[in-house]
Amino acid sequence: MGRRNSSESLFEQIAVHSGFCVFPPKSIRINAPVADKCGIVRKTVTTPDWYVVDRKSGREVHVEITNSSG
Repeated sequence: MGRRNSSESLFEQIAVHSGFCVFPPKSIRINAPVADKCGIVRKTVTTPDWYVVDRKSGREVHVEITNSSG
């Protein structure tokens, strides 16, 4: 997948070392379309980089890693 030395792989290593469970991402679907990266309003599904679960509290969060202002 090309994540060997990327920000995504570094995040995974740090999160696992910190005690979180890191899983492949789940797709997020919405009813109302939003703008895609070109500014066209049509996007209804996105897939973040990681799905992270806190072992202690059971809380879950989707994580998107970016190097931009996005």
